[in-house]
Amino acid sequence: SYHLPRLIGIAKTKQLMLTNRSLSAEEALQWGLVTEVVADEERAARADQLAGQMVKTAAGSNGGVKALLLDTFSNGLEQQMELEG
Repeated sequence: SYHLPRLIGIAKTKQLMLTNRSLSAEEALQWGLVTEVVADEERAARADQLAGQMVKTAAGSNGGVKALLLDTFSNGLEQQMELEG
């Protein structure tokens, strides 16, 4: 009830929560809940590929980026810019 409306809007959240329906992978992609959909047989290879890309980033930077992104909705612009500086 906190994160979902911020991700997909109140109308879609109400639709999901009040009907208790499941989303297909394609719907989750269209609604912005996932960034890509892969076939079951390609899932492990794609996960390995993404992990390889993440490992190539600067050591320790991924945690900082994740923290900044999680805080962005509770911070004002000035506060967020200070954290990024």
